[in-house]
Amino acid sequence: MYVTWACKGGDNYYWGHYFSDLLEAKKDLLGRANEELEYQMERRARASERQPKEPDKECER
Repeated sequence: MYVTWACKGGDNYYWGHYFSDLLEAKKDLLGRANEELEYQMERRARASERQPKEPDKECER
């Protein structure tokens, strides 16, 4: 039996997905990792949209 877990804060494991097949467990793990990656990329994009842009160094002369 194999299981993948969601984890929050480095020590809070929850929402286990259980498998009897190793390949299916690996597929699920990669899917969870991809979802987290997309979430982090969206967060970064939203944060950069909220920050004022610094003027170009060329324009300061």
